Amino acid sequence: MKKFLNFQILICSFILSMFLFSCNPVTTSGSMKEVDASKETIGDIIRNLTEDTMIIIEEPIGDDTITEISSALKYLTQTEGKKEIKVGLNMKKATGIFNSGSFCGCTNLVDIRLPDCVDTISGNAFQNCTSLNNIELPENLKVIESNAFQYCNLSTINIPSSVQDIAPSAFNDCFNLRNINVDSNNAEFTSINGILYSKNKETLYRYPCGKKDTSFTVPSNVLYLGNKSFEGSRYLKNVTLQDGVSIIKQEAFSNCGECLETITIPTSVYTIDQYAFFNCYKLTAINYKGSQDKWTKINFGENWDKQCDNYKINYN
Repeated sequence: MKKFLNFQILICSFILSMFLFSCNPVTTSGSMKEVDASKETIGDIIRNLTEDTMIIIEEPIGDDTITEISSALKYLTQTEGKKEIKVGLNMKKATGIFNSGSFCGCTNLVDIRLPDCVDTISGNAFQNCTSLNNIELPENLKVIESNAFQYCNLSTINIPSSVQDIAPSAFNDCFNLRNINVDSNNAEFTSINGILYSKNKETLYRYPCGKKDTSFTVPSNVLYLGNKSFEGSRYLKNVTLQDGVSIIKQEAFSNCGECLETITIPTSVYTIDQYAFFNCYKLTAINYKGSQDKWTKINFGENWDKQCDNYKINYN
């Protein structure tokens, strides 16, 4: 009789669980629970989360919904008495008009997958998303604006073939970023060893500031170091520019104060723009391949060496 009652309880429990599942479909994927969400309830779903969850959004969404998601994420972070809950957003199946909006300051967002209708990641969109370690960019993305990923926890980012413009400050202060990979079919950019270049490799656009090499020689085909190209590098102690580089653009090595000690500059350089070496306070030596007289003929921008007080110039 006891075994029969246990069997009845088991059957009832199974039926109840199937009913609940059909009302609110939930599956598990890896360490994160997956929840299907509609745009009408997405804010409430996020605010009431009790465990790490990937939110799956299949419906068309726009600015209002993005604002609601962002507000709910911040509410979840600020709610007292709740453990830190990690949230992912899978919007890959969403369709219709979608503007990237702003997830600035959503510190519990760890993973986001954007729908293909997104063509621009707006300025500051993911700024201060300090836990964001994975983002899947859409295949139709064209523009990544200023500070879009500043202070994110990304280690790798994959740039689709469609991207045409990336702001110099897009990856500022991403201190764990080691690889910027570019689709081989991209017409504007390419990547070598995780470093972002123009397609013709004449401009070095971005050296990931979390890359752990302590020395780097700029390839001989590079003519220009782009704005903020080495900004905030954490590990580079020694950089060598080969003959052919002509312009070191503004803020190229700014805020490399924690690491940069020496740089070798060829005589082909004729412009060092403003704030190029700003706050490189550990810089001890600039090794210039030419004479002192030739050095003085370089076009130096305003405050090009501001807060660099201890370096010595070694001439040829």
